[in-house]
Amino acid sequence: MKIKRLLTTLALMVAFLLVGNVGWAQLIATDNFNYADNALLTSNGWVAHSGAGTAAIDVGASNGLSYTGYSGLTGKCSAIEGNAARIDNTGEDISKTFTPVTSGTIYYSFLVNIPVSTSAAGYFLHLGGSTSAFASRIYAKPSATAGKINFGISNTSTASYAATPTDFDPGVTYLIIVKYDVSTTGDGSLWVKASGVPITEVAAGTPEHTTTASGLASIDRICLRQYSATQSQIVDGIRIGQSWNDIFDFTAPTWTATYPSTSNLASTSVDLTVNADEPGTAFYVVLPNGATAPSSAQVVAGTDAADAPVTLKGNINIAAATTNYTANITGLTASTDYDIYVVARDDEGTPNLQASPTLVEITTPAPDVTAPAWTATYPKTANIANNDFDLLVNIDEIGKAYYVVLANGSTIPSSAQVKAGQDGTGAAAFKSGSINITTASTEFSTNIN
Repeated sequence: MKIKRLLTTLALMVAFLLVGNVGWAQLIATDNFNYADNALLTSNGWVAHSGAGTAAIDVGASNGLSYTGYSGLTGKCSAIEGNAARIDNTGEDISKTFTPVTSGTIYYSFLVNIPVSTSAAGYFLHLGGSTSAFASRIYAKPSATAGKINFGISNTSTASYAATPTDFDPGVTYLIIVKYDVSTTGDGSLWVKASGVPITEVAAGTPEHTTTASGLASIDRICLRQYSATQSQIVDGIRIGQSWNDIFDFTAPTWTATYPSTSNLASTSVDLTVNADEPGTAFYVVLPNGATAPSSAQVVAGTDAADAPVTLKGNINIAAATTNYTANITGLTASTDYDIYVVARDDEGTPNLQASPTLVEITTPAPDVTAPAWTATYPKTANIANNDFDLLVNIDEIGKAYYVVLANGSTIPSSAQVKAGQDGTGAAAFKSGSINITTASTEFSTNIN
């Protein structure tokens, strides 16, 4: 059918477009061993590199280790205390690989519980550069003091302990922390903690033991080793990184430069965009201009400085580092000054919260009561053919153009009827639609057929 005439009565409505306009602790590898009861580790990402299938290493049944501040959903592991690895026989040795580290330092931590003081001496966990090149081997042995055990570290198959090793108790869960310099020298340090998670290496104090020489210049795996039918180690919560903060993360998120920020400010709404250096959650409250600044905890709770609940509040999930995430805040009043306080918290089991919220100030504009104006010569048509044509629009602000196509001579519809897709009688138009105008003074078009 040939279209004879296009009515140029078009209605426009301003539409505010919502536009999304950010080195945290990064683990190289981790394993909380929360697999099915009695599951083999070789069925869960680990690979046997010696004695495959012989007394295969598995997890227990609800034997996960507990250590305040490290294990559990509220600890650094951020995982339930489900199961743990059982290293209790001679036979299979296994490894879990990661991207090779060829320089700098590796830090790793794990929980260990040795149920009996008579567990055979030997190394049960270590780093590796291949299936046969090992370093940073963690040793355990019965102490010279009856009923006690000692821990040591060495890069070789020759055990190394402190000159006067500390006596530790069997059946107690300890946090083991290891520092290894990735080089052929391979300097290493071992800390054994009965309680607490040290905030820094300095806070950890003097290592239980240090070692040097015979190191590896490339590390790409963590390994569990079985060496005796009378050994007995339970291992849980392995965390590997390249800094102390990688494995423990006591650092709150940091905002990317210029964030948090606002955009698309309207008389009753605004977009708030956040961007931080690690995943977590951003919280915000909207307060009257000049209100007393709330604390970070109060922003998280959605209250003001007097702990009174705030009406305009919310949170924004930060799923990835250095990425924009936006919330549209509505319910504002036109021509009004506001203070928006924003604070970020990471997703650690015990979350790290920024010490103080960031203030973002806005002033909402007066209501827009002026309809858009057509740019000269618009609206217009182009590329008219037997069964279709292009409709071109161009206005002086962001908005939306609505159109209807009616038979020649039809009653002219009102602007409201055009927006509703109706003719002048209120009936559905022959053709109707809209065109989003995302930039002022710019031509936008649609094909009508």
